[in-house]
Amino acid sequence: MKVEIKNLQTEKINLEAARKIVEFILTNEKTPDGTSLSVSFVDNKTIREYNEKYMNRDNVTDVLSFSMKEGEVIEGDNSYLGDVLVSVEMAFLRAEEFANEVDRELMLYFIHGILHLLGYEDIDTGSALVMREKEEQICIELWDKQRWRLLIR
Repeated sequence: MKVEIKNLQTEKINLEAARKIVEFILTNEKTPDGTSLSVSFVDNKTIREYNEKYMNRDNVTDVLSFSMKEGEVIEGDNSYLGDVLVSVEMAFLRAEEFANEVDRELMLYFIHGILHLLGYEDIDTGSALVMREKEEQICIELWDKQRWRLLIR
């Protein structure tokens, strides 16, 4: 599996931990060997620009996923799942709002974005519940068992 992870904002991110989390999720979801994706940790300004340009929403969001399974079919290698953008800045804001730890909030966004690439949806109550349960299951395994942290503090 090929995972490209970039940190395009100022907070320090443990890129090796991020890679292990992706590998854990892809292995648990039984994705084929050779599956690849990219993740970028960004600030609110960047995610807002992408949200406006590609989603026609002029606001900041926590995570965006651009799945290669959606839209026009492209001939050739179909092992590339897509791209995820995660707003680290939003994790800091929402963690305070929800009285959650910043790193756990960030991990939830990260997991959420990857699950979207794997076909999970949250467009209605039923699918959102399934996706939320999967997120929590993964987060419990990774966070509660003290496996990996994304932020370097």
